[in-house]
Amino acid sequence: MRCRQPADCSSNDSNGSDIESCFDNEDEESDPDTNLTDVDTDVERDGGADLSWLLNKDKDHPPEYYLNQEDEFNEFEFMNEDYSDNRKDPDQTIHVIFLRLLNSFFDWVLNQRRGKRGRKLHGVKSSSMLCTYWKVFRLVYEGATGSKINAKLNRQMHRILKKLAKKHGLSTQKREKTAMYIEDLVEVLQTNLTTTKKRYSHGRHRMQIALFLHLAGFSANRPQALLSLRYRHIVVTLLRDPEGGPHQILLEFIYKFTKQYLGMKDANTFPIPEIIYDPSLVLSPHIILLGLILADGAFAAPNLTCAEQLSKLNIRPGCNQLPLLLLPEKADIPVFRKSIKTLYGWEISPDQPLPYSTLLPCIKKLGVLTRFPQIKRPYCLLYGTGNAFNQSGDVSDALQNLMMQHADMCTFVNHYLPWRVTVDTAAIVRGLKPQHLLIRAACQMSRWINPDRPQELTMKQFLSVNQHPRIHQLIAQQEKWKRCPQSKVTE
Repeated sequence: MRCRQPADCSSNDSNGSDIESCFDNEDEESDPDTNLTDVDTDVERDGGADLSWLLNKDKDHPPEYYLNQEDEFNEFEFMNEDYSDNRKDPDQTIHVIFLRLLNSFFDWVLNQRRGKRGRKLHGVKSSSMLCTYWKVFRLVYEGATGSKINAKLNRQMHRILKKLAKKHGLSTQKREKTAMYIEDLVEVLQTNLTTTKKRYSHGRHRMQIALFLHLAGFSANRPQALLSLRYRHIVVTLLRDPEGGPHQILLEFIYKFTKQYLGMKDANTFPIPEIIYDPSLVLSPHIILLGLILADGAFAAPNLTCAEQLSKLNIRPGCNQLPLLLLPEKADIPVFRKSIKTLYGWEISPDQPLPYSTLLPCIKKLGVLTRFPQIKRPYCLLYGTGNAFNQSGDVSDALQNLMMQHADMCTFVNHYLPWRVTVDTAAIVRGLKPQHLLIRAACQMSRWINPDRPQELTMKQFLSVNQHPRIHQLIAQQEKWKRCPQSKVTE
């Protein structure tokens, strides 16, 4: 059995780390992982950026509102709850002014409705997203000034953010941590390979999605770490079987692009051996990855151009491996690449990586086609794989933290451990043999597969949309704007 070390998941350090949550509520998709799409990211990076859209009158309040709010802000409301200190802090005045600015700034962020060129913003709808903004702000502040926001100011900001969340009616409901286990992954992979209802701009994308699901399910790495894989991060080796069986192809993945908010982290190397007599090739990443390498002509050996030649390779006597080197010029080519439209149709880009914004809708659509009632996201695989690591007797706490890039087990407990209890508590209490298979089946997403789950609108529903009163109202408003001069629309 796995030996557990006691872990104190409470901390008195209010400055915290990147896993801290102001509201005990996390946004599990805060990678591109953190997807801060609620702000307008389509702005120029140079010094001549056009920021006139910030003065757009289509806001809840004019700029003077926030200036007055800053002047009228009562900082003592948030300071008198803190620890008493009779000593005078020379930086107190700066901190008080900074607190006022932060209150006005985050109130302004929550009131934003339109961004540059009048583009409508999604807006901040949950307290967890507001907490994520505060975390990112702290990191930007640290990068710009070289010092962290002190613990006292951080505690005061927590109270301000809670007040702002209540003022703007932000949701505090936690999103369920739906875990996807290996049985659920098989269902999704089979759907991806067989469905004709999901069309890709290029056939390679179907294979790339399958490989992404494999690697996410076997390593519990974050989506961006997987999408950032280059050929230099992959090692292919023909390895001698220590039990005397046929030689096996070993794939090793080096994940360097994990979360780097608090600095560069050490790279993880995940070995995935070939399973010769695997009853299901659906769960074999070797077939897909080796196919992509052959399609890209990435093997350094000129004679390795098809799968048949791979099966004829042998290891010379006295050696235990045969490295299958990749071309140096392919080292920086992404494994997951986007498709681009050309004069001859859709083609795979030679060097542009597949963006997360393209991956996420594909994963969600596959969940619908698999007829899961839950919304499927990449982080569902992280929850399931992390839980499998945690329950395995072969994985220690230290190794799990290393694989998942966590500082300690508190990160897993607070942010990754599913809320559904995955053990037979009644049998344990009564001293009976737990029904492991039944409990596992009860916790899988595939338990809720419904063949009658709607996948798209019927023709009758589609035609009825245009008859909805809200649609008529929006169409009338659109026609009204079309008749207005362009200058008045952009004011």
